[in-house]
Amino acid sequence: MTNSPITLDAPSSSGGFAIRETLRFAFFVRKRHLDLAPAAVQAIEMLIDAFPPPALSMFAIESGDWLTFDSAGLKRRVRRRLIGKDKPINGMLSLSGDQANIPDYAVEYIGRAIDFPSMSLATNTLWFFIAGSALTSQKTTALQVSKRIHTLLGCQASYVDIALEGDRRRLQEMARRYQFIDISSVSAVARDLENKLPGVFWLNRIDSVLANALGGRAGLTAALSNQATIEDDQSGGLIITLGAEPTYGDVNRRAENSDRVAFARLAYERGLLHVPQRHTYFHNESDLSSEEAQERWHLRLVT
Repeated sequence: MTNSPITLDAPSSSGGFAIRETLRFAFFVRKRHLDLAPAAVQAIEMLIDAFPPPALSMFAIESGDWLTFDSAGLKRRVRRRLIGKDKPINGMLSLSGDQANIPDYAVEYIGRAIDFPSMSLATNTLWFFIAGSALTSQKTTALQVSKRIHTLLGCQASYVDIALEGDRRRLQEMARRYQFIDISSVSAVARDLENKLPGVFWLNRIDSVLANALGGRAGLTAALSNQATIEDDQSGGLIITLGAEPTYGDVNRRAENSDRVAFARLAYERGLLHVPQRHTYFHNESDLSSEEAQERWHLRLVT
């Protein structure tokens, strides 16, 4: 996925992975779950079709246990959970490829009743990742389906980038060296994202509202180098890609990406770069409280 010979995967002493490198695709939508659910079902069915069993084959039931299904069975479970006769005001589901602690494929959806005062800052979110051999064999397919999902859901923002899954303390340690890898909790970011940017990543899709707030194509072109690409999105927003491929941002190798810094500073100066406040998911570090460590990571490109 990158030109670096290193790998960020780390085995666990008890089996499986302590840390695993993935390619993450995350989508954020400012709609009530009840309004979004039919499109969310279509998006998840797209993923099941793109990565059919055994890639995606397991569904988490209410007890937390995982059951295995074929494609048709998975789709029935998804529909029953999100648009069944009870039509819950909030929705949540998880799909996986196998019982490994960090599988090759995973899908998560969290839908919220954002018309309730306690949820008024939240967004609904869908995210999936691919790992292992899928990083090369399924990357093109994943990128293609992510573009369709962004349009289908009517996202305010979505992104693609290298992410790490696994032990939180290990992730924070790794992120000190690798500045560009994503170690965020997508669900925590979505809890109070409102109308802001979830961060700055390799591939960034934003709606017309966020694009205009960032100065539009002209403002972004002025801020970024000719190594970045800015394209019109068919839904009226913009697609900003920072480099030919996602990279780690290895500070030990003096890796630089001035476009990530420039984009982050532009968003920060305009009050659009989000730092989660409603949920703290970082651990404390030697010199920082958990809240301070979380804020430092989310603002790492502007400080």
